[in-house]
Amino acid sequence: MSQETKKDDAIWVEGLRIFKLEEGQGRSWGVADIKITPAEFITWLKAQPLQKDGTVKIALNKSERTGNWYTQLDTFVPKKKQEEAPAPEETEEDAPF
Repeated sequence: MSQETKKDDAIWVEGLRIFKLEEGQGRSWGVADIKITPAEFITWLKAQPLQKDGTVKIALNKSERTGNWYTQLDTFVPKKKQEEAPAPEETEEDAPF
């Protein structure tokens, strides 16, 4: 997500929850569990705009305050690089000698 995006502008993913696995929960190879409520998630998913490639991007973030993980629609759009203007050519009048 964009650093400039305000939390008020966040579009929270409905029907999808992430639970971080803590040490000692029995699966050393796991990172997190994902719990999906199909009807809620599908309804939310159908309402989202598609990317150019036909996908919906979801960002997995970690709260700085609580340390909990959460999901939201990834609305980040990279800024286009400004095209560099070609350097102006020097004329005989511009030459320092």
